[in-house]
Amino acid sequence: MDLTYKIVRRLLRDREVDFSRNKNFEAYEDEKVKRALRIARHLQSIETDILSSENNVRLDALAKEDGRVVVKLSYASGNGRRISYLSEGEWLLLLESSKVTETLKRLLDEAEPDTQKRIPTQSKEDE
Repeated sequence: MDLTYKIVRRLLRDREVDFSRNKNFEAYEDEKVKRALRIARHLQSIETDILSSENNVRLDALAKEDGRVVVKLSYASGNGRRISYLSEGEWLLLLESSKVTETLKRLLDEAEPDTQKRIPTQSKEDE
């Protein structure tokens, strides 16, 4: 895993990290840090949507296309949908949260069998 994803993991999983722009001004100039912050915000947003709507979200599709994992969620209220395109590394970082994994497993159990077969659950390095 490259440095960018290590930074993302730290930002997502270590709640004690205080990475304020004022205290770390020079780090914010680094392109890898900027990219890591964007990815972390994106993944945090997906986690928040999945967990805050745990009983009200439906998994419409979960597929691997062109090296990306496509997650399509819709909400029981009918007020919205979310389509997220994640790299395999981003998907695996998302799965590191046990709460997200439990919710996604429940949603996958309710999904079509074809959808269940097409989802990466481990990195290529682990195989």
